[in-house]
Amino acid sequence: RGGFHPLGVLCIKARLPGGTLAIEQIARGEYMKWAIVEALSESFMRICKIRVKSRDILFLADEVEILDVQMPFLGEHVWQFCEFRFDFRIPVAQRDIGEQLARYTIQNMVDFEADFCRSLEKQFREIYLITFLGLLNKRFLLMDGQRFSDELALFEAAQSNDVETIGTLIRQGVDVDATHRAASFPGMMLEEEQRFLYVTLGRTPLLAAAEEGHMDAMKRLLEAEADIHFQDTSGFHALYLAAGLPDVASDAIDLLLGW
Repeated sequence: RGGFHPLGVLCIKARLPGGTLAIEQIARGEYMKWAIVEALSESFMRICKIRVKSRDILFLADEVEILDVQMPFLGEHVWQFCEFRFDFRIPVAQRDIGEQLARYTIQNMVDFEADFCRSLEKQFREIYLITFLGLLNKRFLLMDGQRFSDELALFEAAQSNDVETIGTLIRQGVDVDATHRAASFPGMMLEEEQRFLYVTLGRTPLLAAAEEGHMDAMKRLLEAEADIHFQDTSGFHALYLAAGLPDVASDAIDLLLGW
């Protein structure tokens, strides 16, 4: 799933004058993908002082996601505004390099944002009069891949009742109540069904174990002080999910209520 390699969710706001050429077509184009990785590579070097080759920045989606498009009139002229998203991973040789890159990027975000937008705009200078106004959800621009990998591993261990792995990850300090949302989770890291449970519903490992009726996994997570009252985005909590399993409902309810 990527291990310690940093993950990024890059959301960009752009502006284009006129209405002849749709700005979302530019955003979805192959040239945009190329331009983004080139601009990222340049900004990582200039701002973070860490060399990342553009060919090593891996796109993690089927296509650039269009978040919003608007076409207001300013005076007598129409302008197009577009917000779009580019998910990526950066394979690095060592974990400390990935940690430094993510940390330096966030610590120097003001300079990084300005440098990246200038660099990206430069790639289009001879093609379109497009302006890149800034970045959105900047705290997700580059994140610790190891944390993502470990938290997902704990969720999947809870689903499969792998108590040994659960224990190992807990001892390593993995957050037993970690949840993720679509705004910060790269799109192609999970299959559709798993993404629905983990990202769309935002379930914790305890809810994953409860839905499957895994008593041992639930007990180990509760011992680690997992939040028994946590509700997913549909309002379901562990007790509700466990109560729907006839074979283990009674024991699961006793376990959860007695904790």
